[in-house]
Amino acid sequence: MIRALALDACTKLKDTQNKASVWNNLGGALQELRRFDDALHALETARDLYHQTGNTNGEASAWNNLGGTLQELRRFDDGLHALETARDLHRRTGNTNGEADAWNNLGLALIEQRRLDDALHALETAHDLYQQTSDTNGEASAWNNLGTTLRELRRFDDALHAHQTARDLHQRTGNTNGEADAWNNLGGTLRELRRFDDAVHAHQTARDLHQQTGDTHGEAGAWNNLGNAYRGLRHFDDALHTNQTARGLYQQTGDTHGQASAWNNLGTVLQDLRRFEEAFQAHETARDLYRQNGDTHGQASAWNNLGTSLKELRRFEEALQAYETARDLYRQTGDTHGQAVAWNNLGNAFQDLRRFEDALHAHETARDFHEQTGDAHGQAVAWNNIGTAYRGLDRADEAAVAGERAAAMLAATKDWFNTGEAWGELATTLTAAGADSARVREAWEQSADAYARAGAREEADASRERVGSTEPAGVQPLAAADRPERDGPSESG
Repeated sequence: MIRALALDACTKLKDTQNKASVWNNLGGALQELRRFDDALHALETARDLYHQTGNTNGEASAWNNLGGTLQELRRFDDGLHALETARDLHRRTGNTNGEADAWNNLGLALIEQRRLDDALHALETAHDLYQQTSDTNGEASAWNNLGTTLRELRRFDDALHAHQTARDLHQRTGNTNGEADAWNNLGGTLRELRRFDDAVHAHQTARDLHQQTGDTHGEAGAWNNLGNAYRGLRHFDDALHTNQTARGLYQQTGDTHGQASAWNNLGTVLQDLRRFEEAFQAHETARDLYRQNGDTHGQASAWNNLGTSLKELRRFEEALQAYETARDLYRQTGDTHGQAVAWNNLGNAFQDLRRFEDALHAHETARDFHEQTGDAHGQAVAWNNIGTAYRGLDRADEAAVAGERAAAMLAATKDWFNTGEAWGELATTLTAAGADSARVREAWEQSADAYARAGAREEADASRERVGSTEPAGVQPLAAADRPERDGPSESG
């Protein structure tokens, strides 16, 4: 309907410049409606008409919009070329604002390709150009995208500052949608800093602002990320509701990539609720949707989480294959942190298969990758699993050292639930090593205290029961569960 009206209007227009402008504006409207194939046609038409009339600034504008559409169609190389062309044309005509817009969008395209250092340069350039032209809204957008890049580089404090700056600038200019996006991204960074209560507030604010402006797609992203924050607080029923809401809204807008993200997060919550068959189906759906959208990194995440569901279903060989696939896809996309996560889970699968030497190698590889990316929490989880691998190899002294290190590192990150598990693992290792019963009791007490701080009452009570019934030295207890490391929640925003 819209396209037919525009065609009719363009037919009546004799001025080619006006025709080009109509097509360019139509392309932008179709982008907003997520009709990307139609938008592509409109913007290509606008570009060609602008070129025909020698309007370089107009042509640059059409190339810039084309770049965004091609990104949405997951044609990343074509999108990159379009944005670079827009940047160069705007620079040639001395249009600093247009050049800033192109650099800003180029940064987003580079994030998608995980060329994070290049993205950082592009967005810093955009930020400086926007400041030069006193474009506060543009500057806010650049700050927001800078925050996302810094978060991917695991520079969380810098990311926090960037998102807060973006939020404040958008508030100052009255850009409610921009403010909502900044709040949503701020919540993602707060989750990485394990400030889950603050993250819930941020995502709820983003959701409410998107509802206020009628932005259903933005609202879906906020609901999706709110579920991730609830998971961090172990409010699994709330997380389930929010992720289901996000999935429904993404379906309503026709965004299959957003649906993949919601399905992936939904599967992770179902794992937390120990509904493993449903989790398996959710992650399979996410994987297939990511593949349909050509998103290799999303596929890696889904394969990783799929492996954890298979592991819980005791389909260990299939879990091994899933983790290996995830690892290889993460390597393909250059995501070192993702590779660390997959290596850690590979080690868990090897332990289930009682291949402890292979498990030790996998967990040590995960630890080294986490150290490389500066992820102290990931290192702690890897050290905990190194301890369980050592225990499987009857190397109890090394297992105890690894376990103590893991517990201390997890406590430093304020991850009290996993700290409780680490102390429980250490108590199990000390028992197996024939350690003094007082030392074993102390480990169980530390486990109970950490669980209590996490609000995990059942786990805390179970550890307290072990304090009062510590097994005699030399008795080998049942092996405690190793620590899975699921992929980071799928972001939306």
